[in-house]
Formats: sequence, C-alpha cells, structure tokens
Amino acid sequence: MDTIIIYYSHSGNNNILAEELNKRIKSDIYKISELRKRYKISILFDSLFKRNSKIENTNIEIKKYKKIILVSPIWDCSIATPMKSFLEREKNNLEKYFFITICNGEIGQKEKIMNELTNIVQRKPENVTELWINDLLPKDKQNKIRYTFNFRINRQDFQKFERKICAFIQNVNNCGDVI
Repeated sequence: MDTIIIYYSHSGNNNILAEELNKRIKSDIYKISELRKRYKISILFDSLFKRNSKIENTNIEIKKYKKIILVSPIWDCSIATPMKSFLEREKNNLEKYFFITICNGEIGQKEKIMNELTNIVQRKPENVTELWINDLLPKDKQNKIRYTFNFRINRQDFQKFERKICAFIQNVNNCGDVI
C-alpha cells in the first residue's frame, strides 16, 4: 500500500473518523499513543504553556508511503499536541500529506491549521478538511464548549459529512497515484 492513515484521538471522535476513512480507502493505519494517560485539564495546560506531548516511538517506516492522511483533534484552534509531537519527529519523512479532523468548528480555523502544518513540516499539506461538531448540534447548543467538547460522534453522524468526506477522499485519490 502506498497510503497510510496516522491518527490521534483523545475522545474517540477522530478514532471513529480514521476507521471510517480506512474502511473506504483500505489503507494502512497507525495510532499515535501517548506515554502517559491524558486528562481533560492537561489539554488546557498544553495550550496555555505550549507544551509538547511525549508519544511512543514510531514503529512504522513512513518514508515508504506516498500519501499520508493525518487525523487529529483541534485544541484551541491548534493541532492536538500529540499530533504536533509526531509531526515534529517525522517532518522529514512526510511528502504528500493530508489533514482531516472532527473538531468544534470555528471560522478562520482552517487557515490557522494549514499555516501550523506548513510551519512544522516545512511543506504545505495537500488538503485540510474540518468536520464541525457544531454542524451536528441544535442552534442553542452550538459554540458552547460544554456541548461541543463532550460530544461523541457516531457512524450515523457521517451522513451529515458525506459530501466533505467524499471530497477529501477524492482529493487524496487525485493526488498522484490512485489509492
């Protein structure tokens, strides 16, 4: 296979997304694991103090993949620290890479994520796609952290994102060799 999905998920939402993508494109898949159990409060501290995460050593040869799909949550308009740690470690091994996330959703966030990825890897991603939890919530619960942060996606929710997921996969397929 020439494609791999590399993902990190704290709540399980991005894990479900990674599995859904894997089911559709039949690629290799790798989960980023932290050395210590993460608590919700540590997400806040990582953002405030710009801390890195300690992750397990990568036991995959990333250079052999032509396309790398990264799946990760967004914390405070920034890539989750475990994914950042992975990117910093492997940035020289990433050629064509794509990023997709299930996140709360905020206007202008996509551009921030694209810039952050470009700064870390020193190469622009081929695509950045956000699937907003806010799009799944009733209007009175949107943009309220107690609802967005605690929301757990299920497979039926992907129906709402079908167009975006298909466009993302098509972008991956049309970039170089077909998967």
